Amino acid sequence: FSKIFINNDYYLCENDILKFATEIEGHPDNLAPAIFGGFTAAVRDGDAVRSVRYPLSSALRFLAVIPDFELSTARARQVMPAQYSREDAVFNLSRTALLIRAFEAADMDLLRFSVKDRLHQPYRLPLIPGAEEVFAAAEKEGAAAFISGAGSTLMIVSDSEAAEARLRETLSGRFPSWALLPQEVDPQGLQIL
Repeated sequence: FSKIFINNDYYLCENDILKFATEIEGHPDNLAPAIFGGFTAAVRDGDAVRSVRYPLSSALRFLAVIPDFELSTARARQVMPAQYSREDAVFNLSRTALLIRAFEAADMDLLRFSVKDRLHQPYRLPLIPGAEEVFAAAEKEGAAAFISGAGSTLMIVSDSEAAEARLRETLSGRFPSWALLPQEVDPQGLQIL
């Protein structure tokens, strides 16, 4: 679809929906993939929102690891520094460029390398007891792990059904009250039926 019929006479395209939803949410990070589907990145540009959709390998498997406690975004923001070093900013920016290729090619070595972070995970990881153990288990299985958004949800990405099964067994034994939810990338995004 390309337009939505509203009030019998007004149409909104997906870009308009993204713009209006971003005004409500404050940022387009989660909205753009929900609206357009796939691996989509978006940023605010004044009053506009720019989004880009990237290819994503169908070989990748996503596992959301959801602790049995919540971490508020406000609390997660409180631990963040007011300023960052140039070295940390360059560290993250260079890896972001590599991350796009890693997701496209399902290159797990590159993915594990490119999800390393110095801007938020070092500060937020201590707020999620057990997170370092989850990261270590993922690394042992050749998977990549990172904090999803502000947390407390963690995301594991692998390219192996067997590795995902071993991770689920390990983590469910260690954290029996945590949810382990396989995720699928929605290739289409918003649909009006």
